[in-house]
Amino acid sequence: QAWLTNSVVLHAIAPSSHPQGPYTPAGVALAPRPKPNFDSVMIHCPDVVRAPDGTFAIFYDGSSTPPGQVVDRAAGASGLNPIILRQNIGLATATSPFGPWTRRNTPILEPSGVNGTWDQLFVTNPAAYIFPNASALLIYKSGRAVGWPSMYMGVAFADHYTGPYRRLTPTKPLVIRKQSDDCEDPDIYFDHDYGVLRMVLHCGCGTQMLWSATGVDWELGGPVQASGWCTGFNYTDGTVGRLVTRQRPHFVLDKGGRATHLTTGVNRPDDVGMGHTWTMAAKLL
Repeated sequence: QAWLTNSVVLHAIAPSSHPQGPYTPAGVALAPRPKPNFDSVMIHCPDVVRAPDGTFAIFYDGSSTPPGQVVDRAAGASGLNPIILRQNIGLATATSPFGPWTRRNTPILEPSGVNGTWDQLFVTNPAAYIFPNASALLIYKSGRAVGWPSMYMGVAFADHYTGPYRRLTPTKPLVIRKQSDDCEDPDIYFDHDYGVLRMVLHCGCGTQMLWSATGVDWELGGPVQASGWCTGFNYTDGTVGRLVTRQRPHFVLDKGGRATHLTTGVNRPDDVGMGHTWTMAAKLL
C-alpha cells in the first residue's frame, strides 16, 4: 500500500524485436520534485505516448502534502488520505526515452473542486492518445465525496497535447457497463484498420475491452471477463500459472501503431501481500 508515498517512474529497455523482454533497468525517469511542486511526494500511473514530431510524452499522476505536513512514507493509502486528495495529472516530455525529461510547473489537469461533481476530489490514471495534428484525448479517473469510494472516468481534450485541457464530460462521467466499481487503469490506442479508438480496463481479475468512434461514447468490444484474466496462463517456459492481481494494462504498439502486446502489473500466489509485484507481457493474437 506504499504506492501513494513511494512511487517513481522507472525506465527499462529490451531489444526492439522482443517486447516480451527480458528488460534491463536503465534508471529513474521521473521522481518526486522538491516542495512546493504538485508532484513532491510521488509519481504514479505513467502513460508514455509518442507525439507526431517524435517527442516522448509521459502523462502521470503526481501528488503532494498539504502545506506544513510531513509525509509518512509508511502510512500507505487509507480512506480519504490527504495525499489521495492532492493527486493531479502532470506531463513530462523528452526527445529520447533516456531523457532528460522536462516537466510542467503546474498540472495539465486538476480536480474540479466543485461539490457534487463526479471529478470533485482528485484526478489520476491518465490514458492519452495524441492525434496526427498534435491534439490529444485524455481519459482519466476521479471520484467525489458522496458515495466514496466509487470511482468514475471521464474525458478531456486539448488542441495541443501540452495543454490546456478542457473537460468533455464535465457533468456526467463515461457510461461504461461494468460488473463492479473496480474497473480502472485505462489504456487507449487508435485502431487504424477500423478507424476507432480502443480501450482496455482491468476490473480486479476481470477485464473489459471497449471501442469508440468519438472518444466520448464507448461501447463494449467483446464479452466482459469477470475473473478469467488471472488464470490459465501458458508461460514461455512451458508451465501454466495463475495470478492474484493483474492491473495497469498497457498496449505495446509497433511502428505502424498496431497493438502487438499487452503489459500488466501482477502479483503471483506465492507473493506475500503486495510485497512483490512484477510486469508481465503477453502477445496479442
